[in-house]
Parts: sequence; C-alpha cells; structure tokens
Amino acid sequence: ATLGNHRIRFGGSWNNTLGTTAPSFPCYTGSWASFEDYTLQVIAPTGCIQVDSLSVSNQMPTSIDLSWVDYNSATAWEIEYDDSIGFVLGSGTGTRIPTTTNPHNLTGLNANSDYEYYVRAVCAVGDTSTWAGPFAFRTPCTVISTFPFVEGFESTSPTLGCWRNDFVTGTGNWQIAYGALGGAITAPFAG
Repeated sequence: ATLGNHRIRFGGSWNNTLGTTAPSFPCYTGSWASFEDYTLQVIAPTGCIQVDSLSVSNQMPTSIDLSWVDYNSATAWEIEYDDSIGFVLGSGTGTRIPTTTNPHNLTGLNANSDYEYYVRAVCAVGDTSTWAGPFAFRTPCTVISTFPFVEGFESTSPTLGCWRNDFVTGTGNWQIAYGALGGAITAPFAG
C-alpha cells in the first residue's frame, strides 16, 4: 500500500447477500448484517525490519546452510539455534552466534537430529530487528562407511531414525520392536 491513510470496510450478513463488488452495499436492508469502517495509516518503516523467508539448504549430517531474506541491506545478523524443538528464544538454552554471511554455514551439529533456528538483522549498533522464526530442520543421517557394520536395532541405536521401509514387492510393512523371541516382546535384545 502507498503511504498515508486508507479506508477499510468490513461487512457480513447471515446469508451472504451483501453483494460481490466492492464496496459492499452500505444501505443493506436485510436482517443480521453489520459493517465496520476503519482507517489504516501506512507509514514509512522505522528502524530495522524483520528478516523473512527462513530456509535451509546443503544439508549434511553435521552442517547446514541457513538463509533468509533481508529487507534492510544489513551486513550483520544474529542467529540463535538449539536441538530441542520448541526451545524458548533468549532463555539461555540456545546457542547465539553473530554472522556476516547469508547464507550462513552452521557447523558442529549432530547427525539425525532436530533443530530450530531464529535470526535477526543487525542494522547498526543498538538497532536490531525483531527475531524471525523459528524454522525447524532435521540433519540427515551419517553415511555408513565403516564395515563391517552391525545394527542391533536397540532403542538407543544412533541409526534408529535413519531406516525406512521400502516396498520391493508386496505391501508388507515392518516395524521396529524390542524384545525376546517367542511371543510378547518384553525386553530389548542386546547382541
């Protein structure tokens, strides 16, 4: 919208007979309808504008590129991330880092793990945008490259979330369960 004052009208009726062209007929004579008029003032943005369109790319088991759209022409940003989904921004559980690159290559992550990140622009000393986010992502599994490889299918297996069920023929579905042979599963198998 252009800068300045803009008039906005909201209207509604119980049977949707207000008309389909703008503005709706303000002299509606039916029952159960209402109109509200507002004035919206559009002003020039002040300060540092919040970044937008957070995303990730180049996903590797222990690193990922974080990117966003910046409307400020900023050259510095702050990122806060954590591996607990739903972490509270600024609570001290996340890791806050400054960066001068967008996208930012975030390293030192754990494979096969969930993360969230927030980012804000630093337009000048003492002038930062509000935080944008969270944006959730999952790092991929580590490629198995040491052989022989043994998977015990234990509940603590580091590759447990890396397996998928591919149907070659038929429609069978397998599941991971824990326990001894011969009936109900009651305990994990170790070995």
